Amino acid sequence: MAAWSEDDAGNADAARVLRQRALRVWGQQDGLPAALRRLDLLRRTEAWAAAAEAAAWLDRQALDSVGAAILRLQHAKIAARDSARHSLAGAAAQPPVAPERVGWVRRLLRR
Repeated sequence: MAAWSEDDAGNADAARVLRQRALRVWGQQDGLPAALRRLDLLRRTEAWAAAAEAAAWLDRQALDSVGAAILRLQHAKIAARDSARHSLAGAAAQPPVAPERVGWVRRLLRR
């Protein structure tokens, strides 16, 4: 994808324009994998409201474990207004429980 090349060259604005173009060309494709790709493009183009709406729609879908991990990562990055690139390994590293609740969950499990 040309946007990745622009990212590598340090041309964030050009990469954003290419991602916006991809969103227009792809339109609304069917299927959950396409919806996850579209969500990533929305976040990477800093379309925060549209990204949050797309993530909320995906919350109501039956995602497999990989899709759910990607969605958790996207939620965290949207909330942080983070438009940077992230890997699938980063998605897998996202905890299934919000970090601020980990201590509470651990205390509950010790009972």
